[in-house]
Amino acid sequence: MGKSHSINQNWHIKPKELSNIEIRYPQKKYVWHGARTCLDLLLFEFKYRVPVRFIDLPQSYQGIVWFQLVKNGRVHDITVDYSDYPQVNTEAVAHSTVYFKMQYASEGYEFGNVIPGGYVTDSLRLYLHIRRMQQLRDQKKFEFDVYGRFGLDFATDIRERAIGILNTQNCFRFKGGLKKVRFAAFLREVARSKIVIDLPGNGAFCHRLVNYLALGACVVAYPHDSVMHVPLENHKHLVYCKKDFSDLVETCEYYLTHADEREAICSQSRSYFEANLHHANLANYYLRKCLDAV
Repeated sequence: MGKSHSINQNWHIKPKELSNIEIRYPQKKYVWHGARTCLDLLLFEFKYRVPVRFIDLPQSYQGIVWFQLVKNGRVHDITVDYSDYPQVNTEAVAHSTVYFKMQYASEGYEFGNVIPGGYVTDSLRLYLHIRRMQQLRDQKKFEFDVYGRFGLDFATDIRERAIGILNTQNCFRFKGGLKKVRFAAFLREVARSKIVIDLPGNGAFCHRLVNYLALGACVVAYPHDSVMHVPLENHKHLVYCKKDFSDLVETCEYYLTHADEREAICSQSRSYFEANLHHANLANYYLRKCLDAV
């Protein structure tokens, strides 16, 4: 797997901190088979850092995987909630030392052990293509002004409204619509676009956002009701439009005609991904938070 260009020192772990650590992970994988996309990269990184032993840990909650972190023989339950919905499972919260919530509600939670879990790509193949696609984006040989492809399985009304506006305006070239393409083709189209559009799925965060940030795209996004473990900053890492899309075209026009500001956002978006969402740094964040809690 690709290595991050930068190591986030906020989550630095000294080797001696891991000397008496073991992770016990469920040998029977996840309730939802798609969770492997969310979690196997974290597992890969855990195995790189500490001993991982697979045991029989019943996975009884939807949208959740729980494993155990053992330090000096003492067992701590760790929960990763990858559900698209902001609600947490209070039963799982009660027995967890740390409860990572990927769609972490912006207003927070009443439970001190519930913390933001960041977010992940929807395809492990991102890391097979990432450096080549970043280089393609850096060439700035753009074919499209504004880009966005979305299915209609989730957030149908929001997606239809946004695409309708983009398809009917005549201010710039829009590429995309309500039909998806294969993953590699999607990445190439993103790399060839000046601006990309982020819309919600079942949850506020969509895997597409992580892919955009990874390539260093200029993202114009529907406002997120969830927060990352390191908050995304408007006009720095991305640009938010209004929820009614009344300024969607205007916002795109502005960044199409202000290339320096657009490319500054692109640089910051990629830096944000490398430091916070690349699987190596995200795993460090998870381990750091677990170590601090135990």
